[in-house]
Amino acid sequence: MTTTVAEELRRRELERYILEMEWEEQIRTREAGKHAELVNDLLRRHLGAAERMTIKQLITGAAAKGRCEAMVYSFPAQSCTDGGRAIAKNLPHWQKTLQGNAKELYHIFMEVAKPQHYGLRAAVVGYAEGFPAAIGFFVTWEPLFFRSDENIF
Repeated sequence: MTTTVAEELRRRELERYILEMEWEEQIRTREAGKHAELVNDLLRRHLGAAERMTIKQLITGAAAKGRCEAMVYSFPAQSCTDGGRAIAKNLPHWQKTLQGNAKELYHIFMEVAKPQHYGLRAAVVGYAEGFPAAIGFFVTWEPLFFRSDENIF
């Protein structure tokens, strides 16, 4: 039985697609390793061993899945001097409201990760009675590549 031109083209496209997926997986695996190294540097400071392991797993897991951010820490909004209002409103001075471990993690991040072009985003992740109740820290990084068939905006 002979193959038609259309069948041959579909087979070639499928082979190309499989190779592309394998290549992307290799890149994600390599990038996850790089992120793991950053996390080790970032957290070797003052956070406890359990926190370090959790944050490392969150970042490397997200990177391995091709994501560009991971929520690495959450804390009560009442830990902020303003109850989380500056973070909720995305005010430029939100960092000054941090206290305790959140403040410590922020300073470690600024010293270790920011120079390596990682970002840190704080956001309200839970509300109670209309007020911020929980804050999350999200470590962000640039995407590895864009697929031309995906909508960017």
